[in-house]
Amino acid sequence: MTNAESVARYRTRHLAECRERDRLAVRRKRDRLPEYTSWQNMLARCYNREHPRWVDYGGRGITVCSSWRRSFTAFRADMGAKPSRKHTLERLENDGNYTPQNCEWATRKTQAENTRRNLIVRGKPLSVVLGHCGSSDNTYNKVRWRLHHGWSEKQALEGVL
Repeated sequence: MTNAESVARYRTRHLAECRERDRLAVRRKRDRLPEYTSWQNMLARCYNREHPRWVDYGGRGITVCSSWRRSFTAFRADMGAKPSRKHTLERLENDGNYTPQNCEWATRKTQAENTRRNLIVRGKPLSVVLGHCGSSDNTYNKVRWRLHHGWSEKQALEGVL
Protein backbone atom coordinates (compact mmCIF):
# COMPACT_ATOMS: atom_id res chain seq x y z
CA MET A 1 0.00 0.00 0.00
CA THR A 2 1.33 3.38 -0.94
CA ASN A 3 1.56 6.30 1.44
CA ALA A 4 -1.19 8.15 -0.47
CA GLU A 5 -3.51 5.14 -0.14
CA SER A 6 -2.78 4.91 3.57
CA VAL A 7 -3.56 8.62 4.06
CA ALA A 8 -6.77 8.32 2.03
CA ARG A 9 -7.87 5.29 4.08
CA TYR A 10 -7.12 7.13 7.35
CA ARG A 11 -9.03 10.21 6.22
CA THR A 12 -12.05 8.17 5.14
CA ARG A 13 -12.16 6.30 8.45
CA HIS A 14 -11.51 9.48 10.45
CA LEU A 15 -14.21 11.44 8.60
CA ALA A 16 -16.74 8.65 9.18
CA GLU A 17 -15.93 8.65 12.90
CA CYS A 18 -16.27 12.46 13.04
CA ARG A 19 -19.62 12.35 11.26
CA GLU A 20 -20.89 9.70 13.68
CA ARG A 21 -19.71 11.75 16.70
CA ASP A 22 -21.43 14.85 15.30
CA ARG A 23 -24.63 12.89 14.62
CA LEU A 24 -24.66 11.55 18.18
CA ALA A 25 -23.95 15.02 19.63
CA VAL A 26 -26.89 16.48 17.70
CA ARG A 27 -29.13 13.63 18.92
CA ARG A 28 -28.07 14.12 22.56
CA LYS A 29 -28.71 17.86 22.31
CA ARG A 30 -32.13 17.28 20.69
CA ASP A 31 -33.11 14.68 23.31
CA ARG A 32 -32.58 17.23 26.09
CA LEU A 33 -35.01 19.73 24.57
CA PRO A 34 -38.30 19.96 26.51
CA GLU A 35 -40.17 20.16 23.19
CA TYR A 36 -38.70 16.78 22.22
CA THR A 37 -40.18 15.19 25.33
CA SER A 38 -43.58 16.74 24.54
CA TRP A 39 -43.34 15.42 20.97
CA GLN A 40 -42.46 11.90 22.15
CA ASN A 41 -45.30 11.89 24.70
CA MET A 42 -47.79 13.12 22.09
CA LEU A 43 -46.83 10.26 19.76
CA ALA A 44 -46.98 7.70 22.58
CA ARG A 45 -50.46 8.82 23.70
CA CYS A 46 -51.76 8.46 20.15
CA TYR A 47 -49.97 5.36 18.86
CA ASN A 48 -48.64 3.26 21.76
CA ARG A 49 -51.42 1.01 23.07
CA GLU A 50 -49.32 0.37 26.19
CA HIS A 51 -49.33 4.06 27.16
CA PRO A 52 -51.55 4.65 30.23
CA ARG A 53 -53.46 7.47 28.47
CA TRP A 54 -53.79 5.76 25.05
CA VAL A 55 -57.51 5.13 25.70
CA ASP A 56 -58.11 8.89 26.00
CA TYR A 57 -56.15 9.73 22.85
CA GLY A 58 -55.39 7.02 20.27
CA GLY A 59 -58.30 4.95 21.58
CA ARG A 60 -60.65 7.87 20.79
CA GLY A 61 -59.20 8.27 17.30
CA ILE A 62 -56.94 11.25 18.05
CA THR A 63 -54.01 11.26 15.59
CA VAL A 64 -50.94 13.35 14.80
CA CYS A 65 -50.57 15.11 11.43
CA SER A 66 -48.19 13.30 9.10
CA SER A 67 -45.47 15.98 9.09
CA TRP A 68 -45.26 15.96 12.91
CA ARG A 69 -45.46 12.21 13.09
CA ARG A 70 -42.46 11.88 10.77
CA SER A 71 -40.31 14.73 12.08
CA PHE A 72 -39.52 16.40 15.38
CA THR A 73 -37.95 19.23 13.38
CA ALA A 74 -41.28 19.95 11.67
CA PHE A 75 -43.07 19.84 15.05
CA ARG A 76 -40.63 22.32 16.61
CA ALA A 77 -40.72 24.60 13.56
CA ASP A 78 -44.54 24.81 13.79
CA MET A 79 -44.85 25.02 17.58
CA GLY A 80 -41.72 26.99 18.46
CA ALA A 81 -40.02 26.77 21.83
CA LYS A 82 -42.00 26.19 25.01
CA PRO A 83 -42.55 29.59 26.67
CA SER A 84 -41.72 28.12 30.10
CA ARG A 85 -41.43 24.83 31.96
CA LYS A 86 -45.03 25.33 33.13
CA HIS A 87 -46.36 25.09 29.57
CA THR A 88 -47.49 21.85 27.96
CA LEU A 89 -48.94 20.91 24.60
CA GLU A 90 -52.68 21.56 24.29
CA ARG A 91 -55.20 20.80 21.57
CA LEU A 92 -57.60 23.74 21.21
CA GLU A 93 -60.44 21.54 19.94
CA ASN A 94 -60.61 18.72 22.47
CA ASP A 95 -61.84 16.16 19.94
CA GLY A 96 -59.46 17.37 17.21
CA ASN A 97 -56.16 15.90 16.13
CA TYR A 98 -52.65 17.16 16.82
CA THR A 99 -52.10 19.63 13.97
CA PRO A 100 -50.40 23.04 13.77
CA GLN A 101 -53.82 24.74 13.60
CA ASN A 102 -55.17 22.89 16.65
CA CYS A 103 -52.23 23.08 19.07
CA GLU A 104 -50.58 25.63 21.31
CA TRP A 105 -48.41 25.78 24.41
CA ALA A 106 -50.62 26.30 27.46
CA THR A 107 -50.36 26.22 31.24
CA ARG A 108 -52.02 23.42 33.20
CA LYS A 109 -54.61 25.91 34.48
CA THR A 110 -55.60 26.81 30.92
CA GLN A 111 -55.67 23.15 29.96
CA ALA A 112 -57.89 22.31 32.91
CA GLU A 113 -60.49 24.63 31.40
CA ASN A 114 -60.46 22.63 28.14
CA THR A 115 -61.45 19.09 29.12
CA ARG A 116 -64.36 16.84 28.31
CA ARG A 117 -65.36 16.85 31.99
CA ASN A 118 -65.89 20.62 32.14
CA LEU A 119 -69.33 22.12 32.21
CA ILE A 120 -69.77 24.96 29.74
CA VAL A 121 -71.88 27.84 31.05
CA ARG A 122 -72.42 31.05 29.08
CA GLY A 123 -69.94 29.76 26.50
CA LYS A 124 -67.13 29.36 29.06
CA PRO A 125 -66.04 26.64 31.49
CA LEU A 126 -67.90 26.84 34.79
CA SER A 127 -64.62 27.32 36.68
CA VAL A 128 -63.87 30.43 34.60
CA VAL A 129 -67.37 31.88 35.07
CA LEU A 130 -67.22 31.34 38.83
CA GLY A 131 -63.58 32.37 39.06
CA HIS A 132 -64.48 35.91 38.07
CA CYS A 133 -66.63 36.32 41.15
CA GLY A 134 -64.08 34.82 43.57
CA SER A 135 -66.25 31.85 44.48
CA SER A 136 -65.21 28.89 46.61
CA ASP A 137 -65.14 25.16 45.85
CA ASN A 138 -68.50 24.84 47.64
CA THR A 139 -70.08 27.29 45.21
CA TYR A 140 -68.58 25.41 42.26
CA ASN A 141 -69.92 22.09 43.56
CA LYS A 142 -73.33 23.61 44.29
CA VAL A 143 -73.71 25.01 40.75
CA ARG A 144 -72.37 21.78 39.23
CA TRP A 145 -74.91 19.75 41.26
CA ARG A 146 -77.75 22.04 40.18
CA LEU A 147 -76.82 21.77 36.49
CA HIS A 148 -76.42 18.00 36.77
CA HIS A 149 -79.93 17.76 38.23
CA GLY A 150 -81.57 19.63 35.37
CA TRP A 151 -81.63 23.21 36.59
CA SER A 152 -81.32 25.87 33.89
CA GLU A 153 -78.11 27.92 33.77
CA LYS A 154 -79.98 30.94 35.06
CA GLN A 155 -81.47 29.01 38.01
CA ALA A 156 -78.16 27.30 38.84
CA LEU A 157 -76.24 30.57 38.94
CA GLU A 158 -78.94 32.47 40.82
CA GLY A 159 -77.63 33.77 44.12
CA VAL A 160 -74.07 32.88 43.16
CA LEU A 161 -73.09 35.63 40.74
